[in-house]
Amino acid sequence: MTRDIWFFSDHHFSHANILNFKDKQGNLIRPSFFDIDEMDEFMIEMWNERIKPGDLVWHLGDITFDKKKFVESILNRLHGKIRMCVGNHDDIKFLAGLGRIQKLVESRRFDEYGFIASHRPLHIDNLWNHRKGHEVVNVTGHIHQNDAPEGLYINVCVEKTNYKPIHIEDIAQQSKKLLENM
Repeated sequence: MTRDIWFFSDHHFSHANILNFKDKQGNLIRPSFFDIDEMDEFMIEMWNERIKPGDLVWHLGDITFDKKKFVESILNRLHGKIRMCVGNHDDIKFLAGLGRIQKLVESRRFDEYGFIASHRPLHIDNLWNHRKGHEVVNVTGHIHQNDAPEGLYINVCVEKTNYKPIHIEDIAQQSKKLLENM
């Protein structure tokens, strides 16, 4: 059985105030949702549309704001085996205690694909593979609807991916193009 590997970040499940967040031009960053229940249901649907139960999901942080609701009505509905690069809003002890999230790390290198995953964009000095002697791309979250920093960065926040996960092969292709253009 082949299992796919997927990436995305910053769902902010059940975070009511995110519906009020605005970009620099004053536009709502999540304008499509009436309330958090509608937002949560849509994001669950988008998650499960591509991810199969046996797939591996790398969530790059800030998964939820309502621990009780997340456990009672969201987590067990999400397909895939979840691993996380923890975000600035994640409660590590809580997530570790769920038993459903297999791994919690600050960052994770995917040297065979030419990138490193993290919640926050890493400093450019950290985008060097010393063992292989070349640069790597940073697949990151945290910055929501904003464009990734110029250079070796890919933003996988849900606002940038239409709330859909990005396959590792697609990230590998984007990484290769970024590295070729450096």
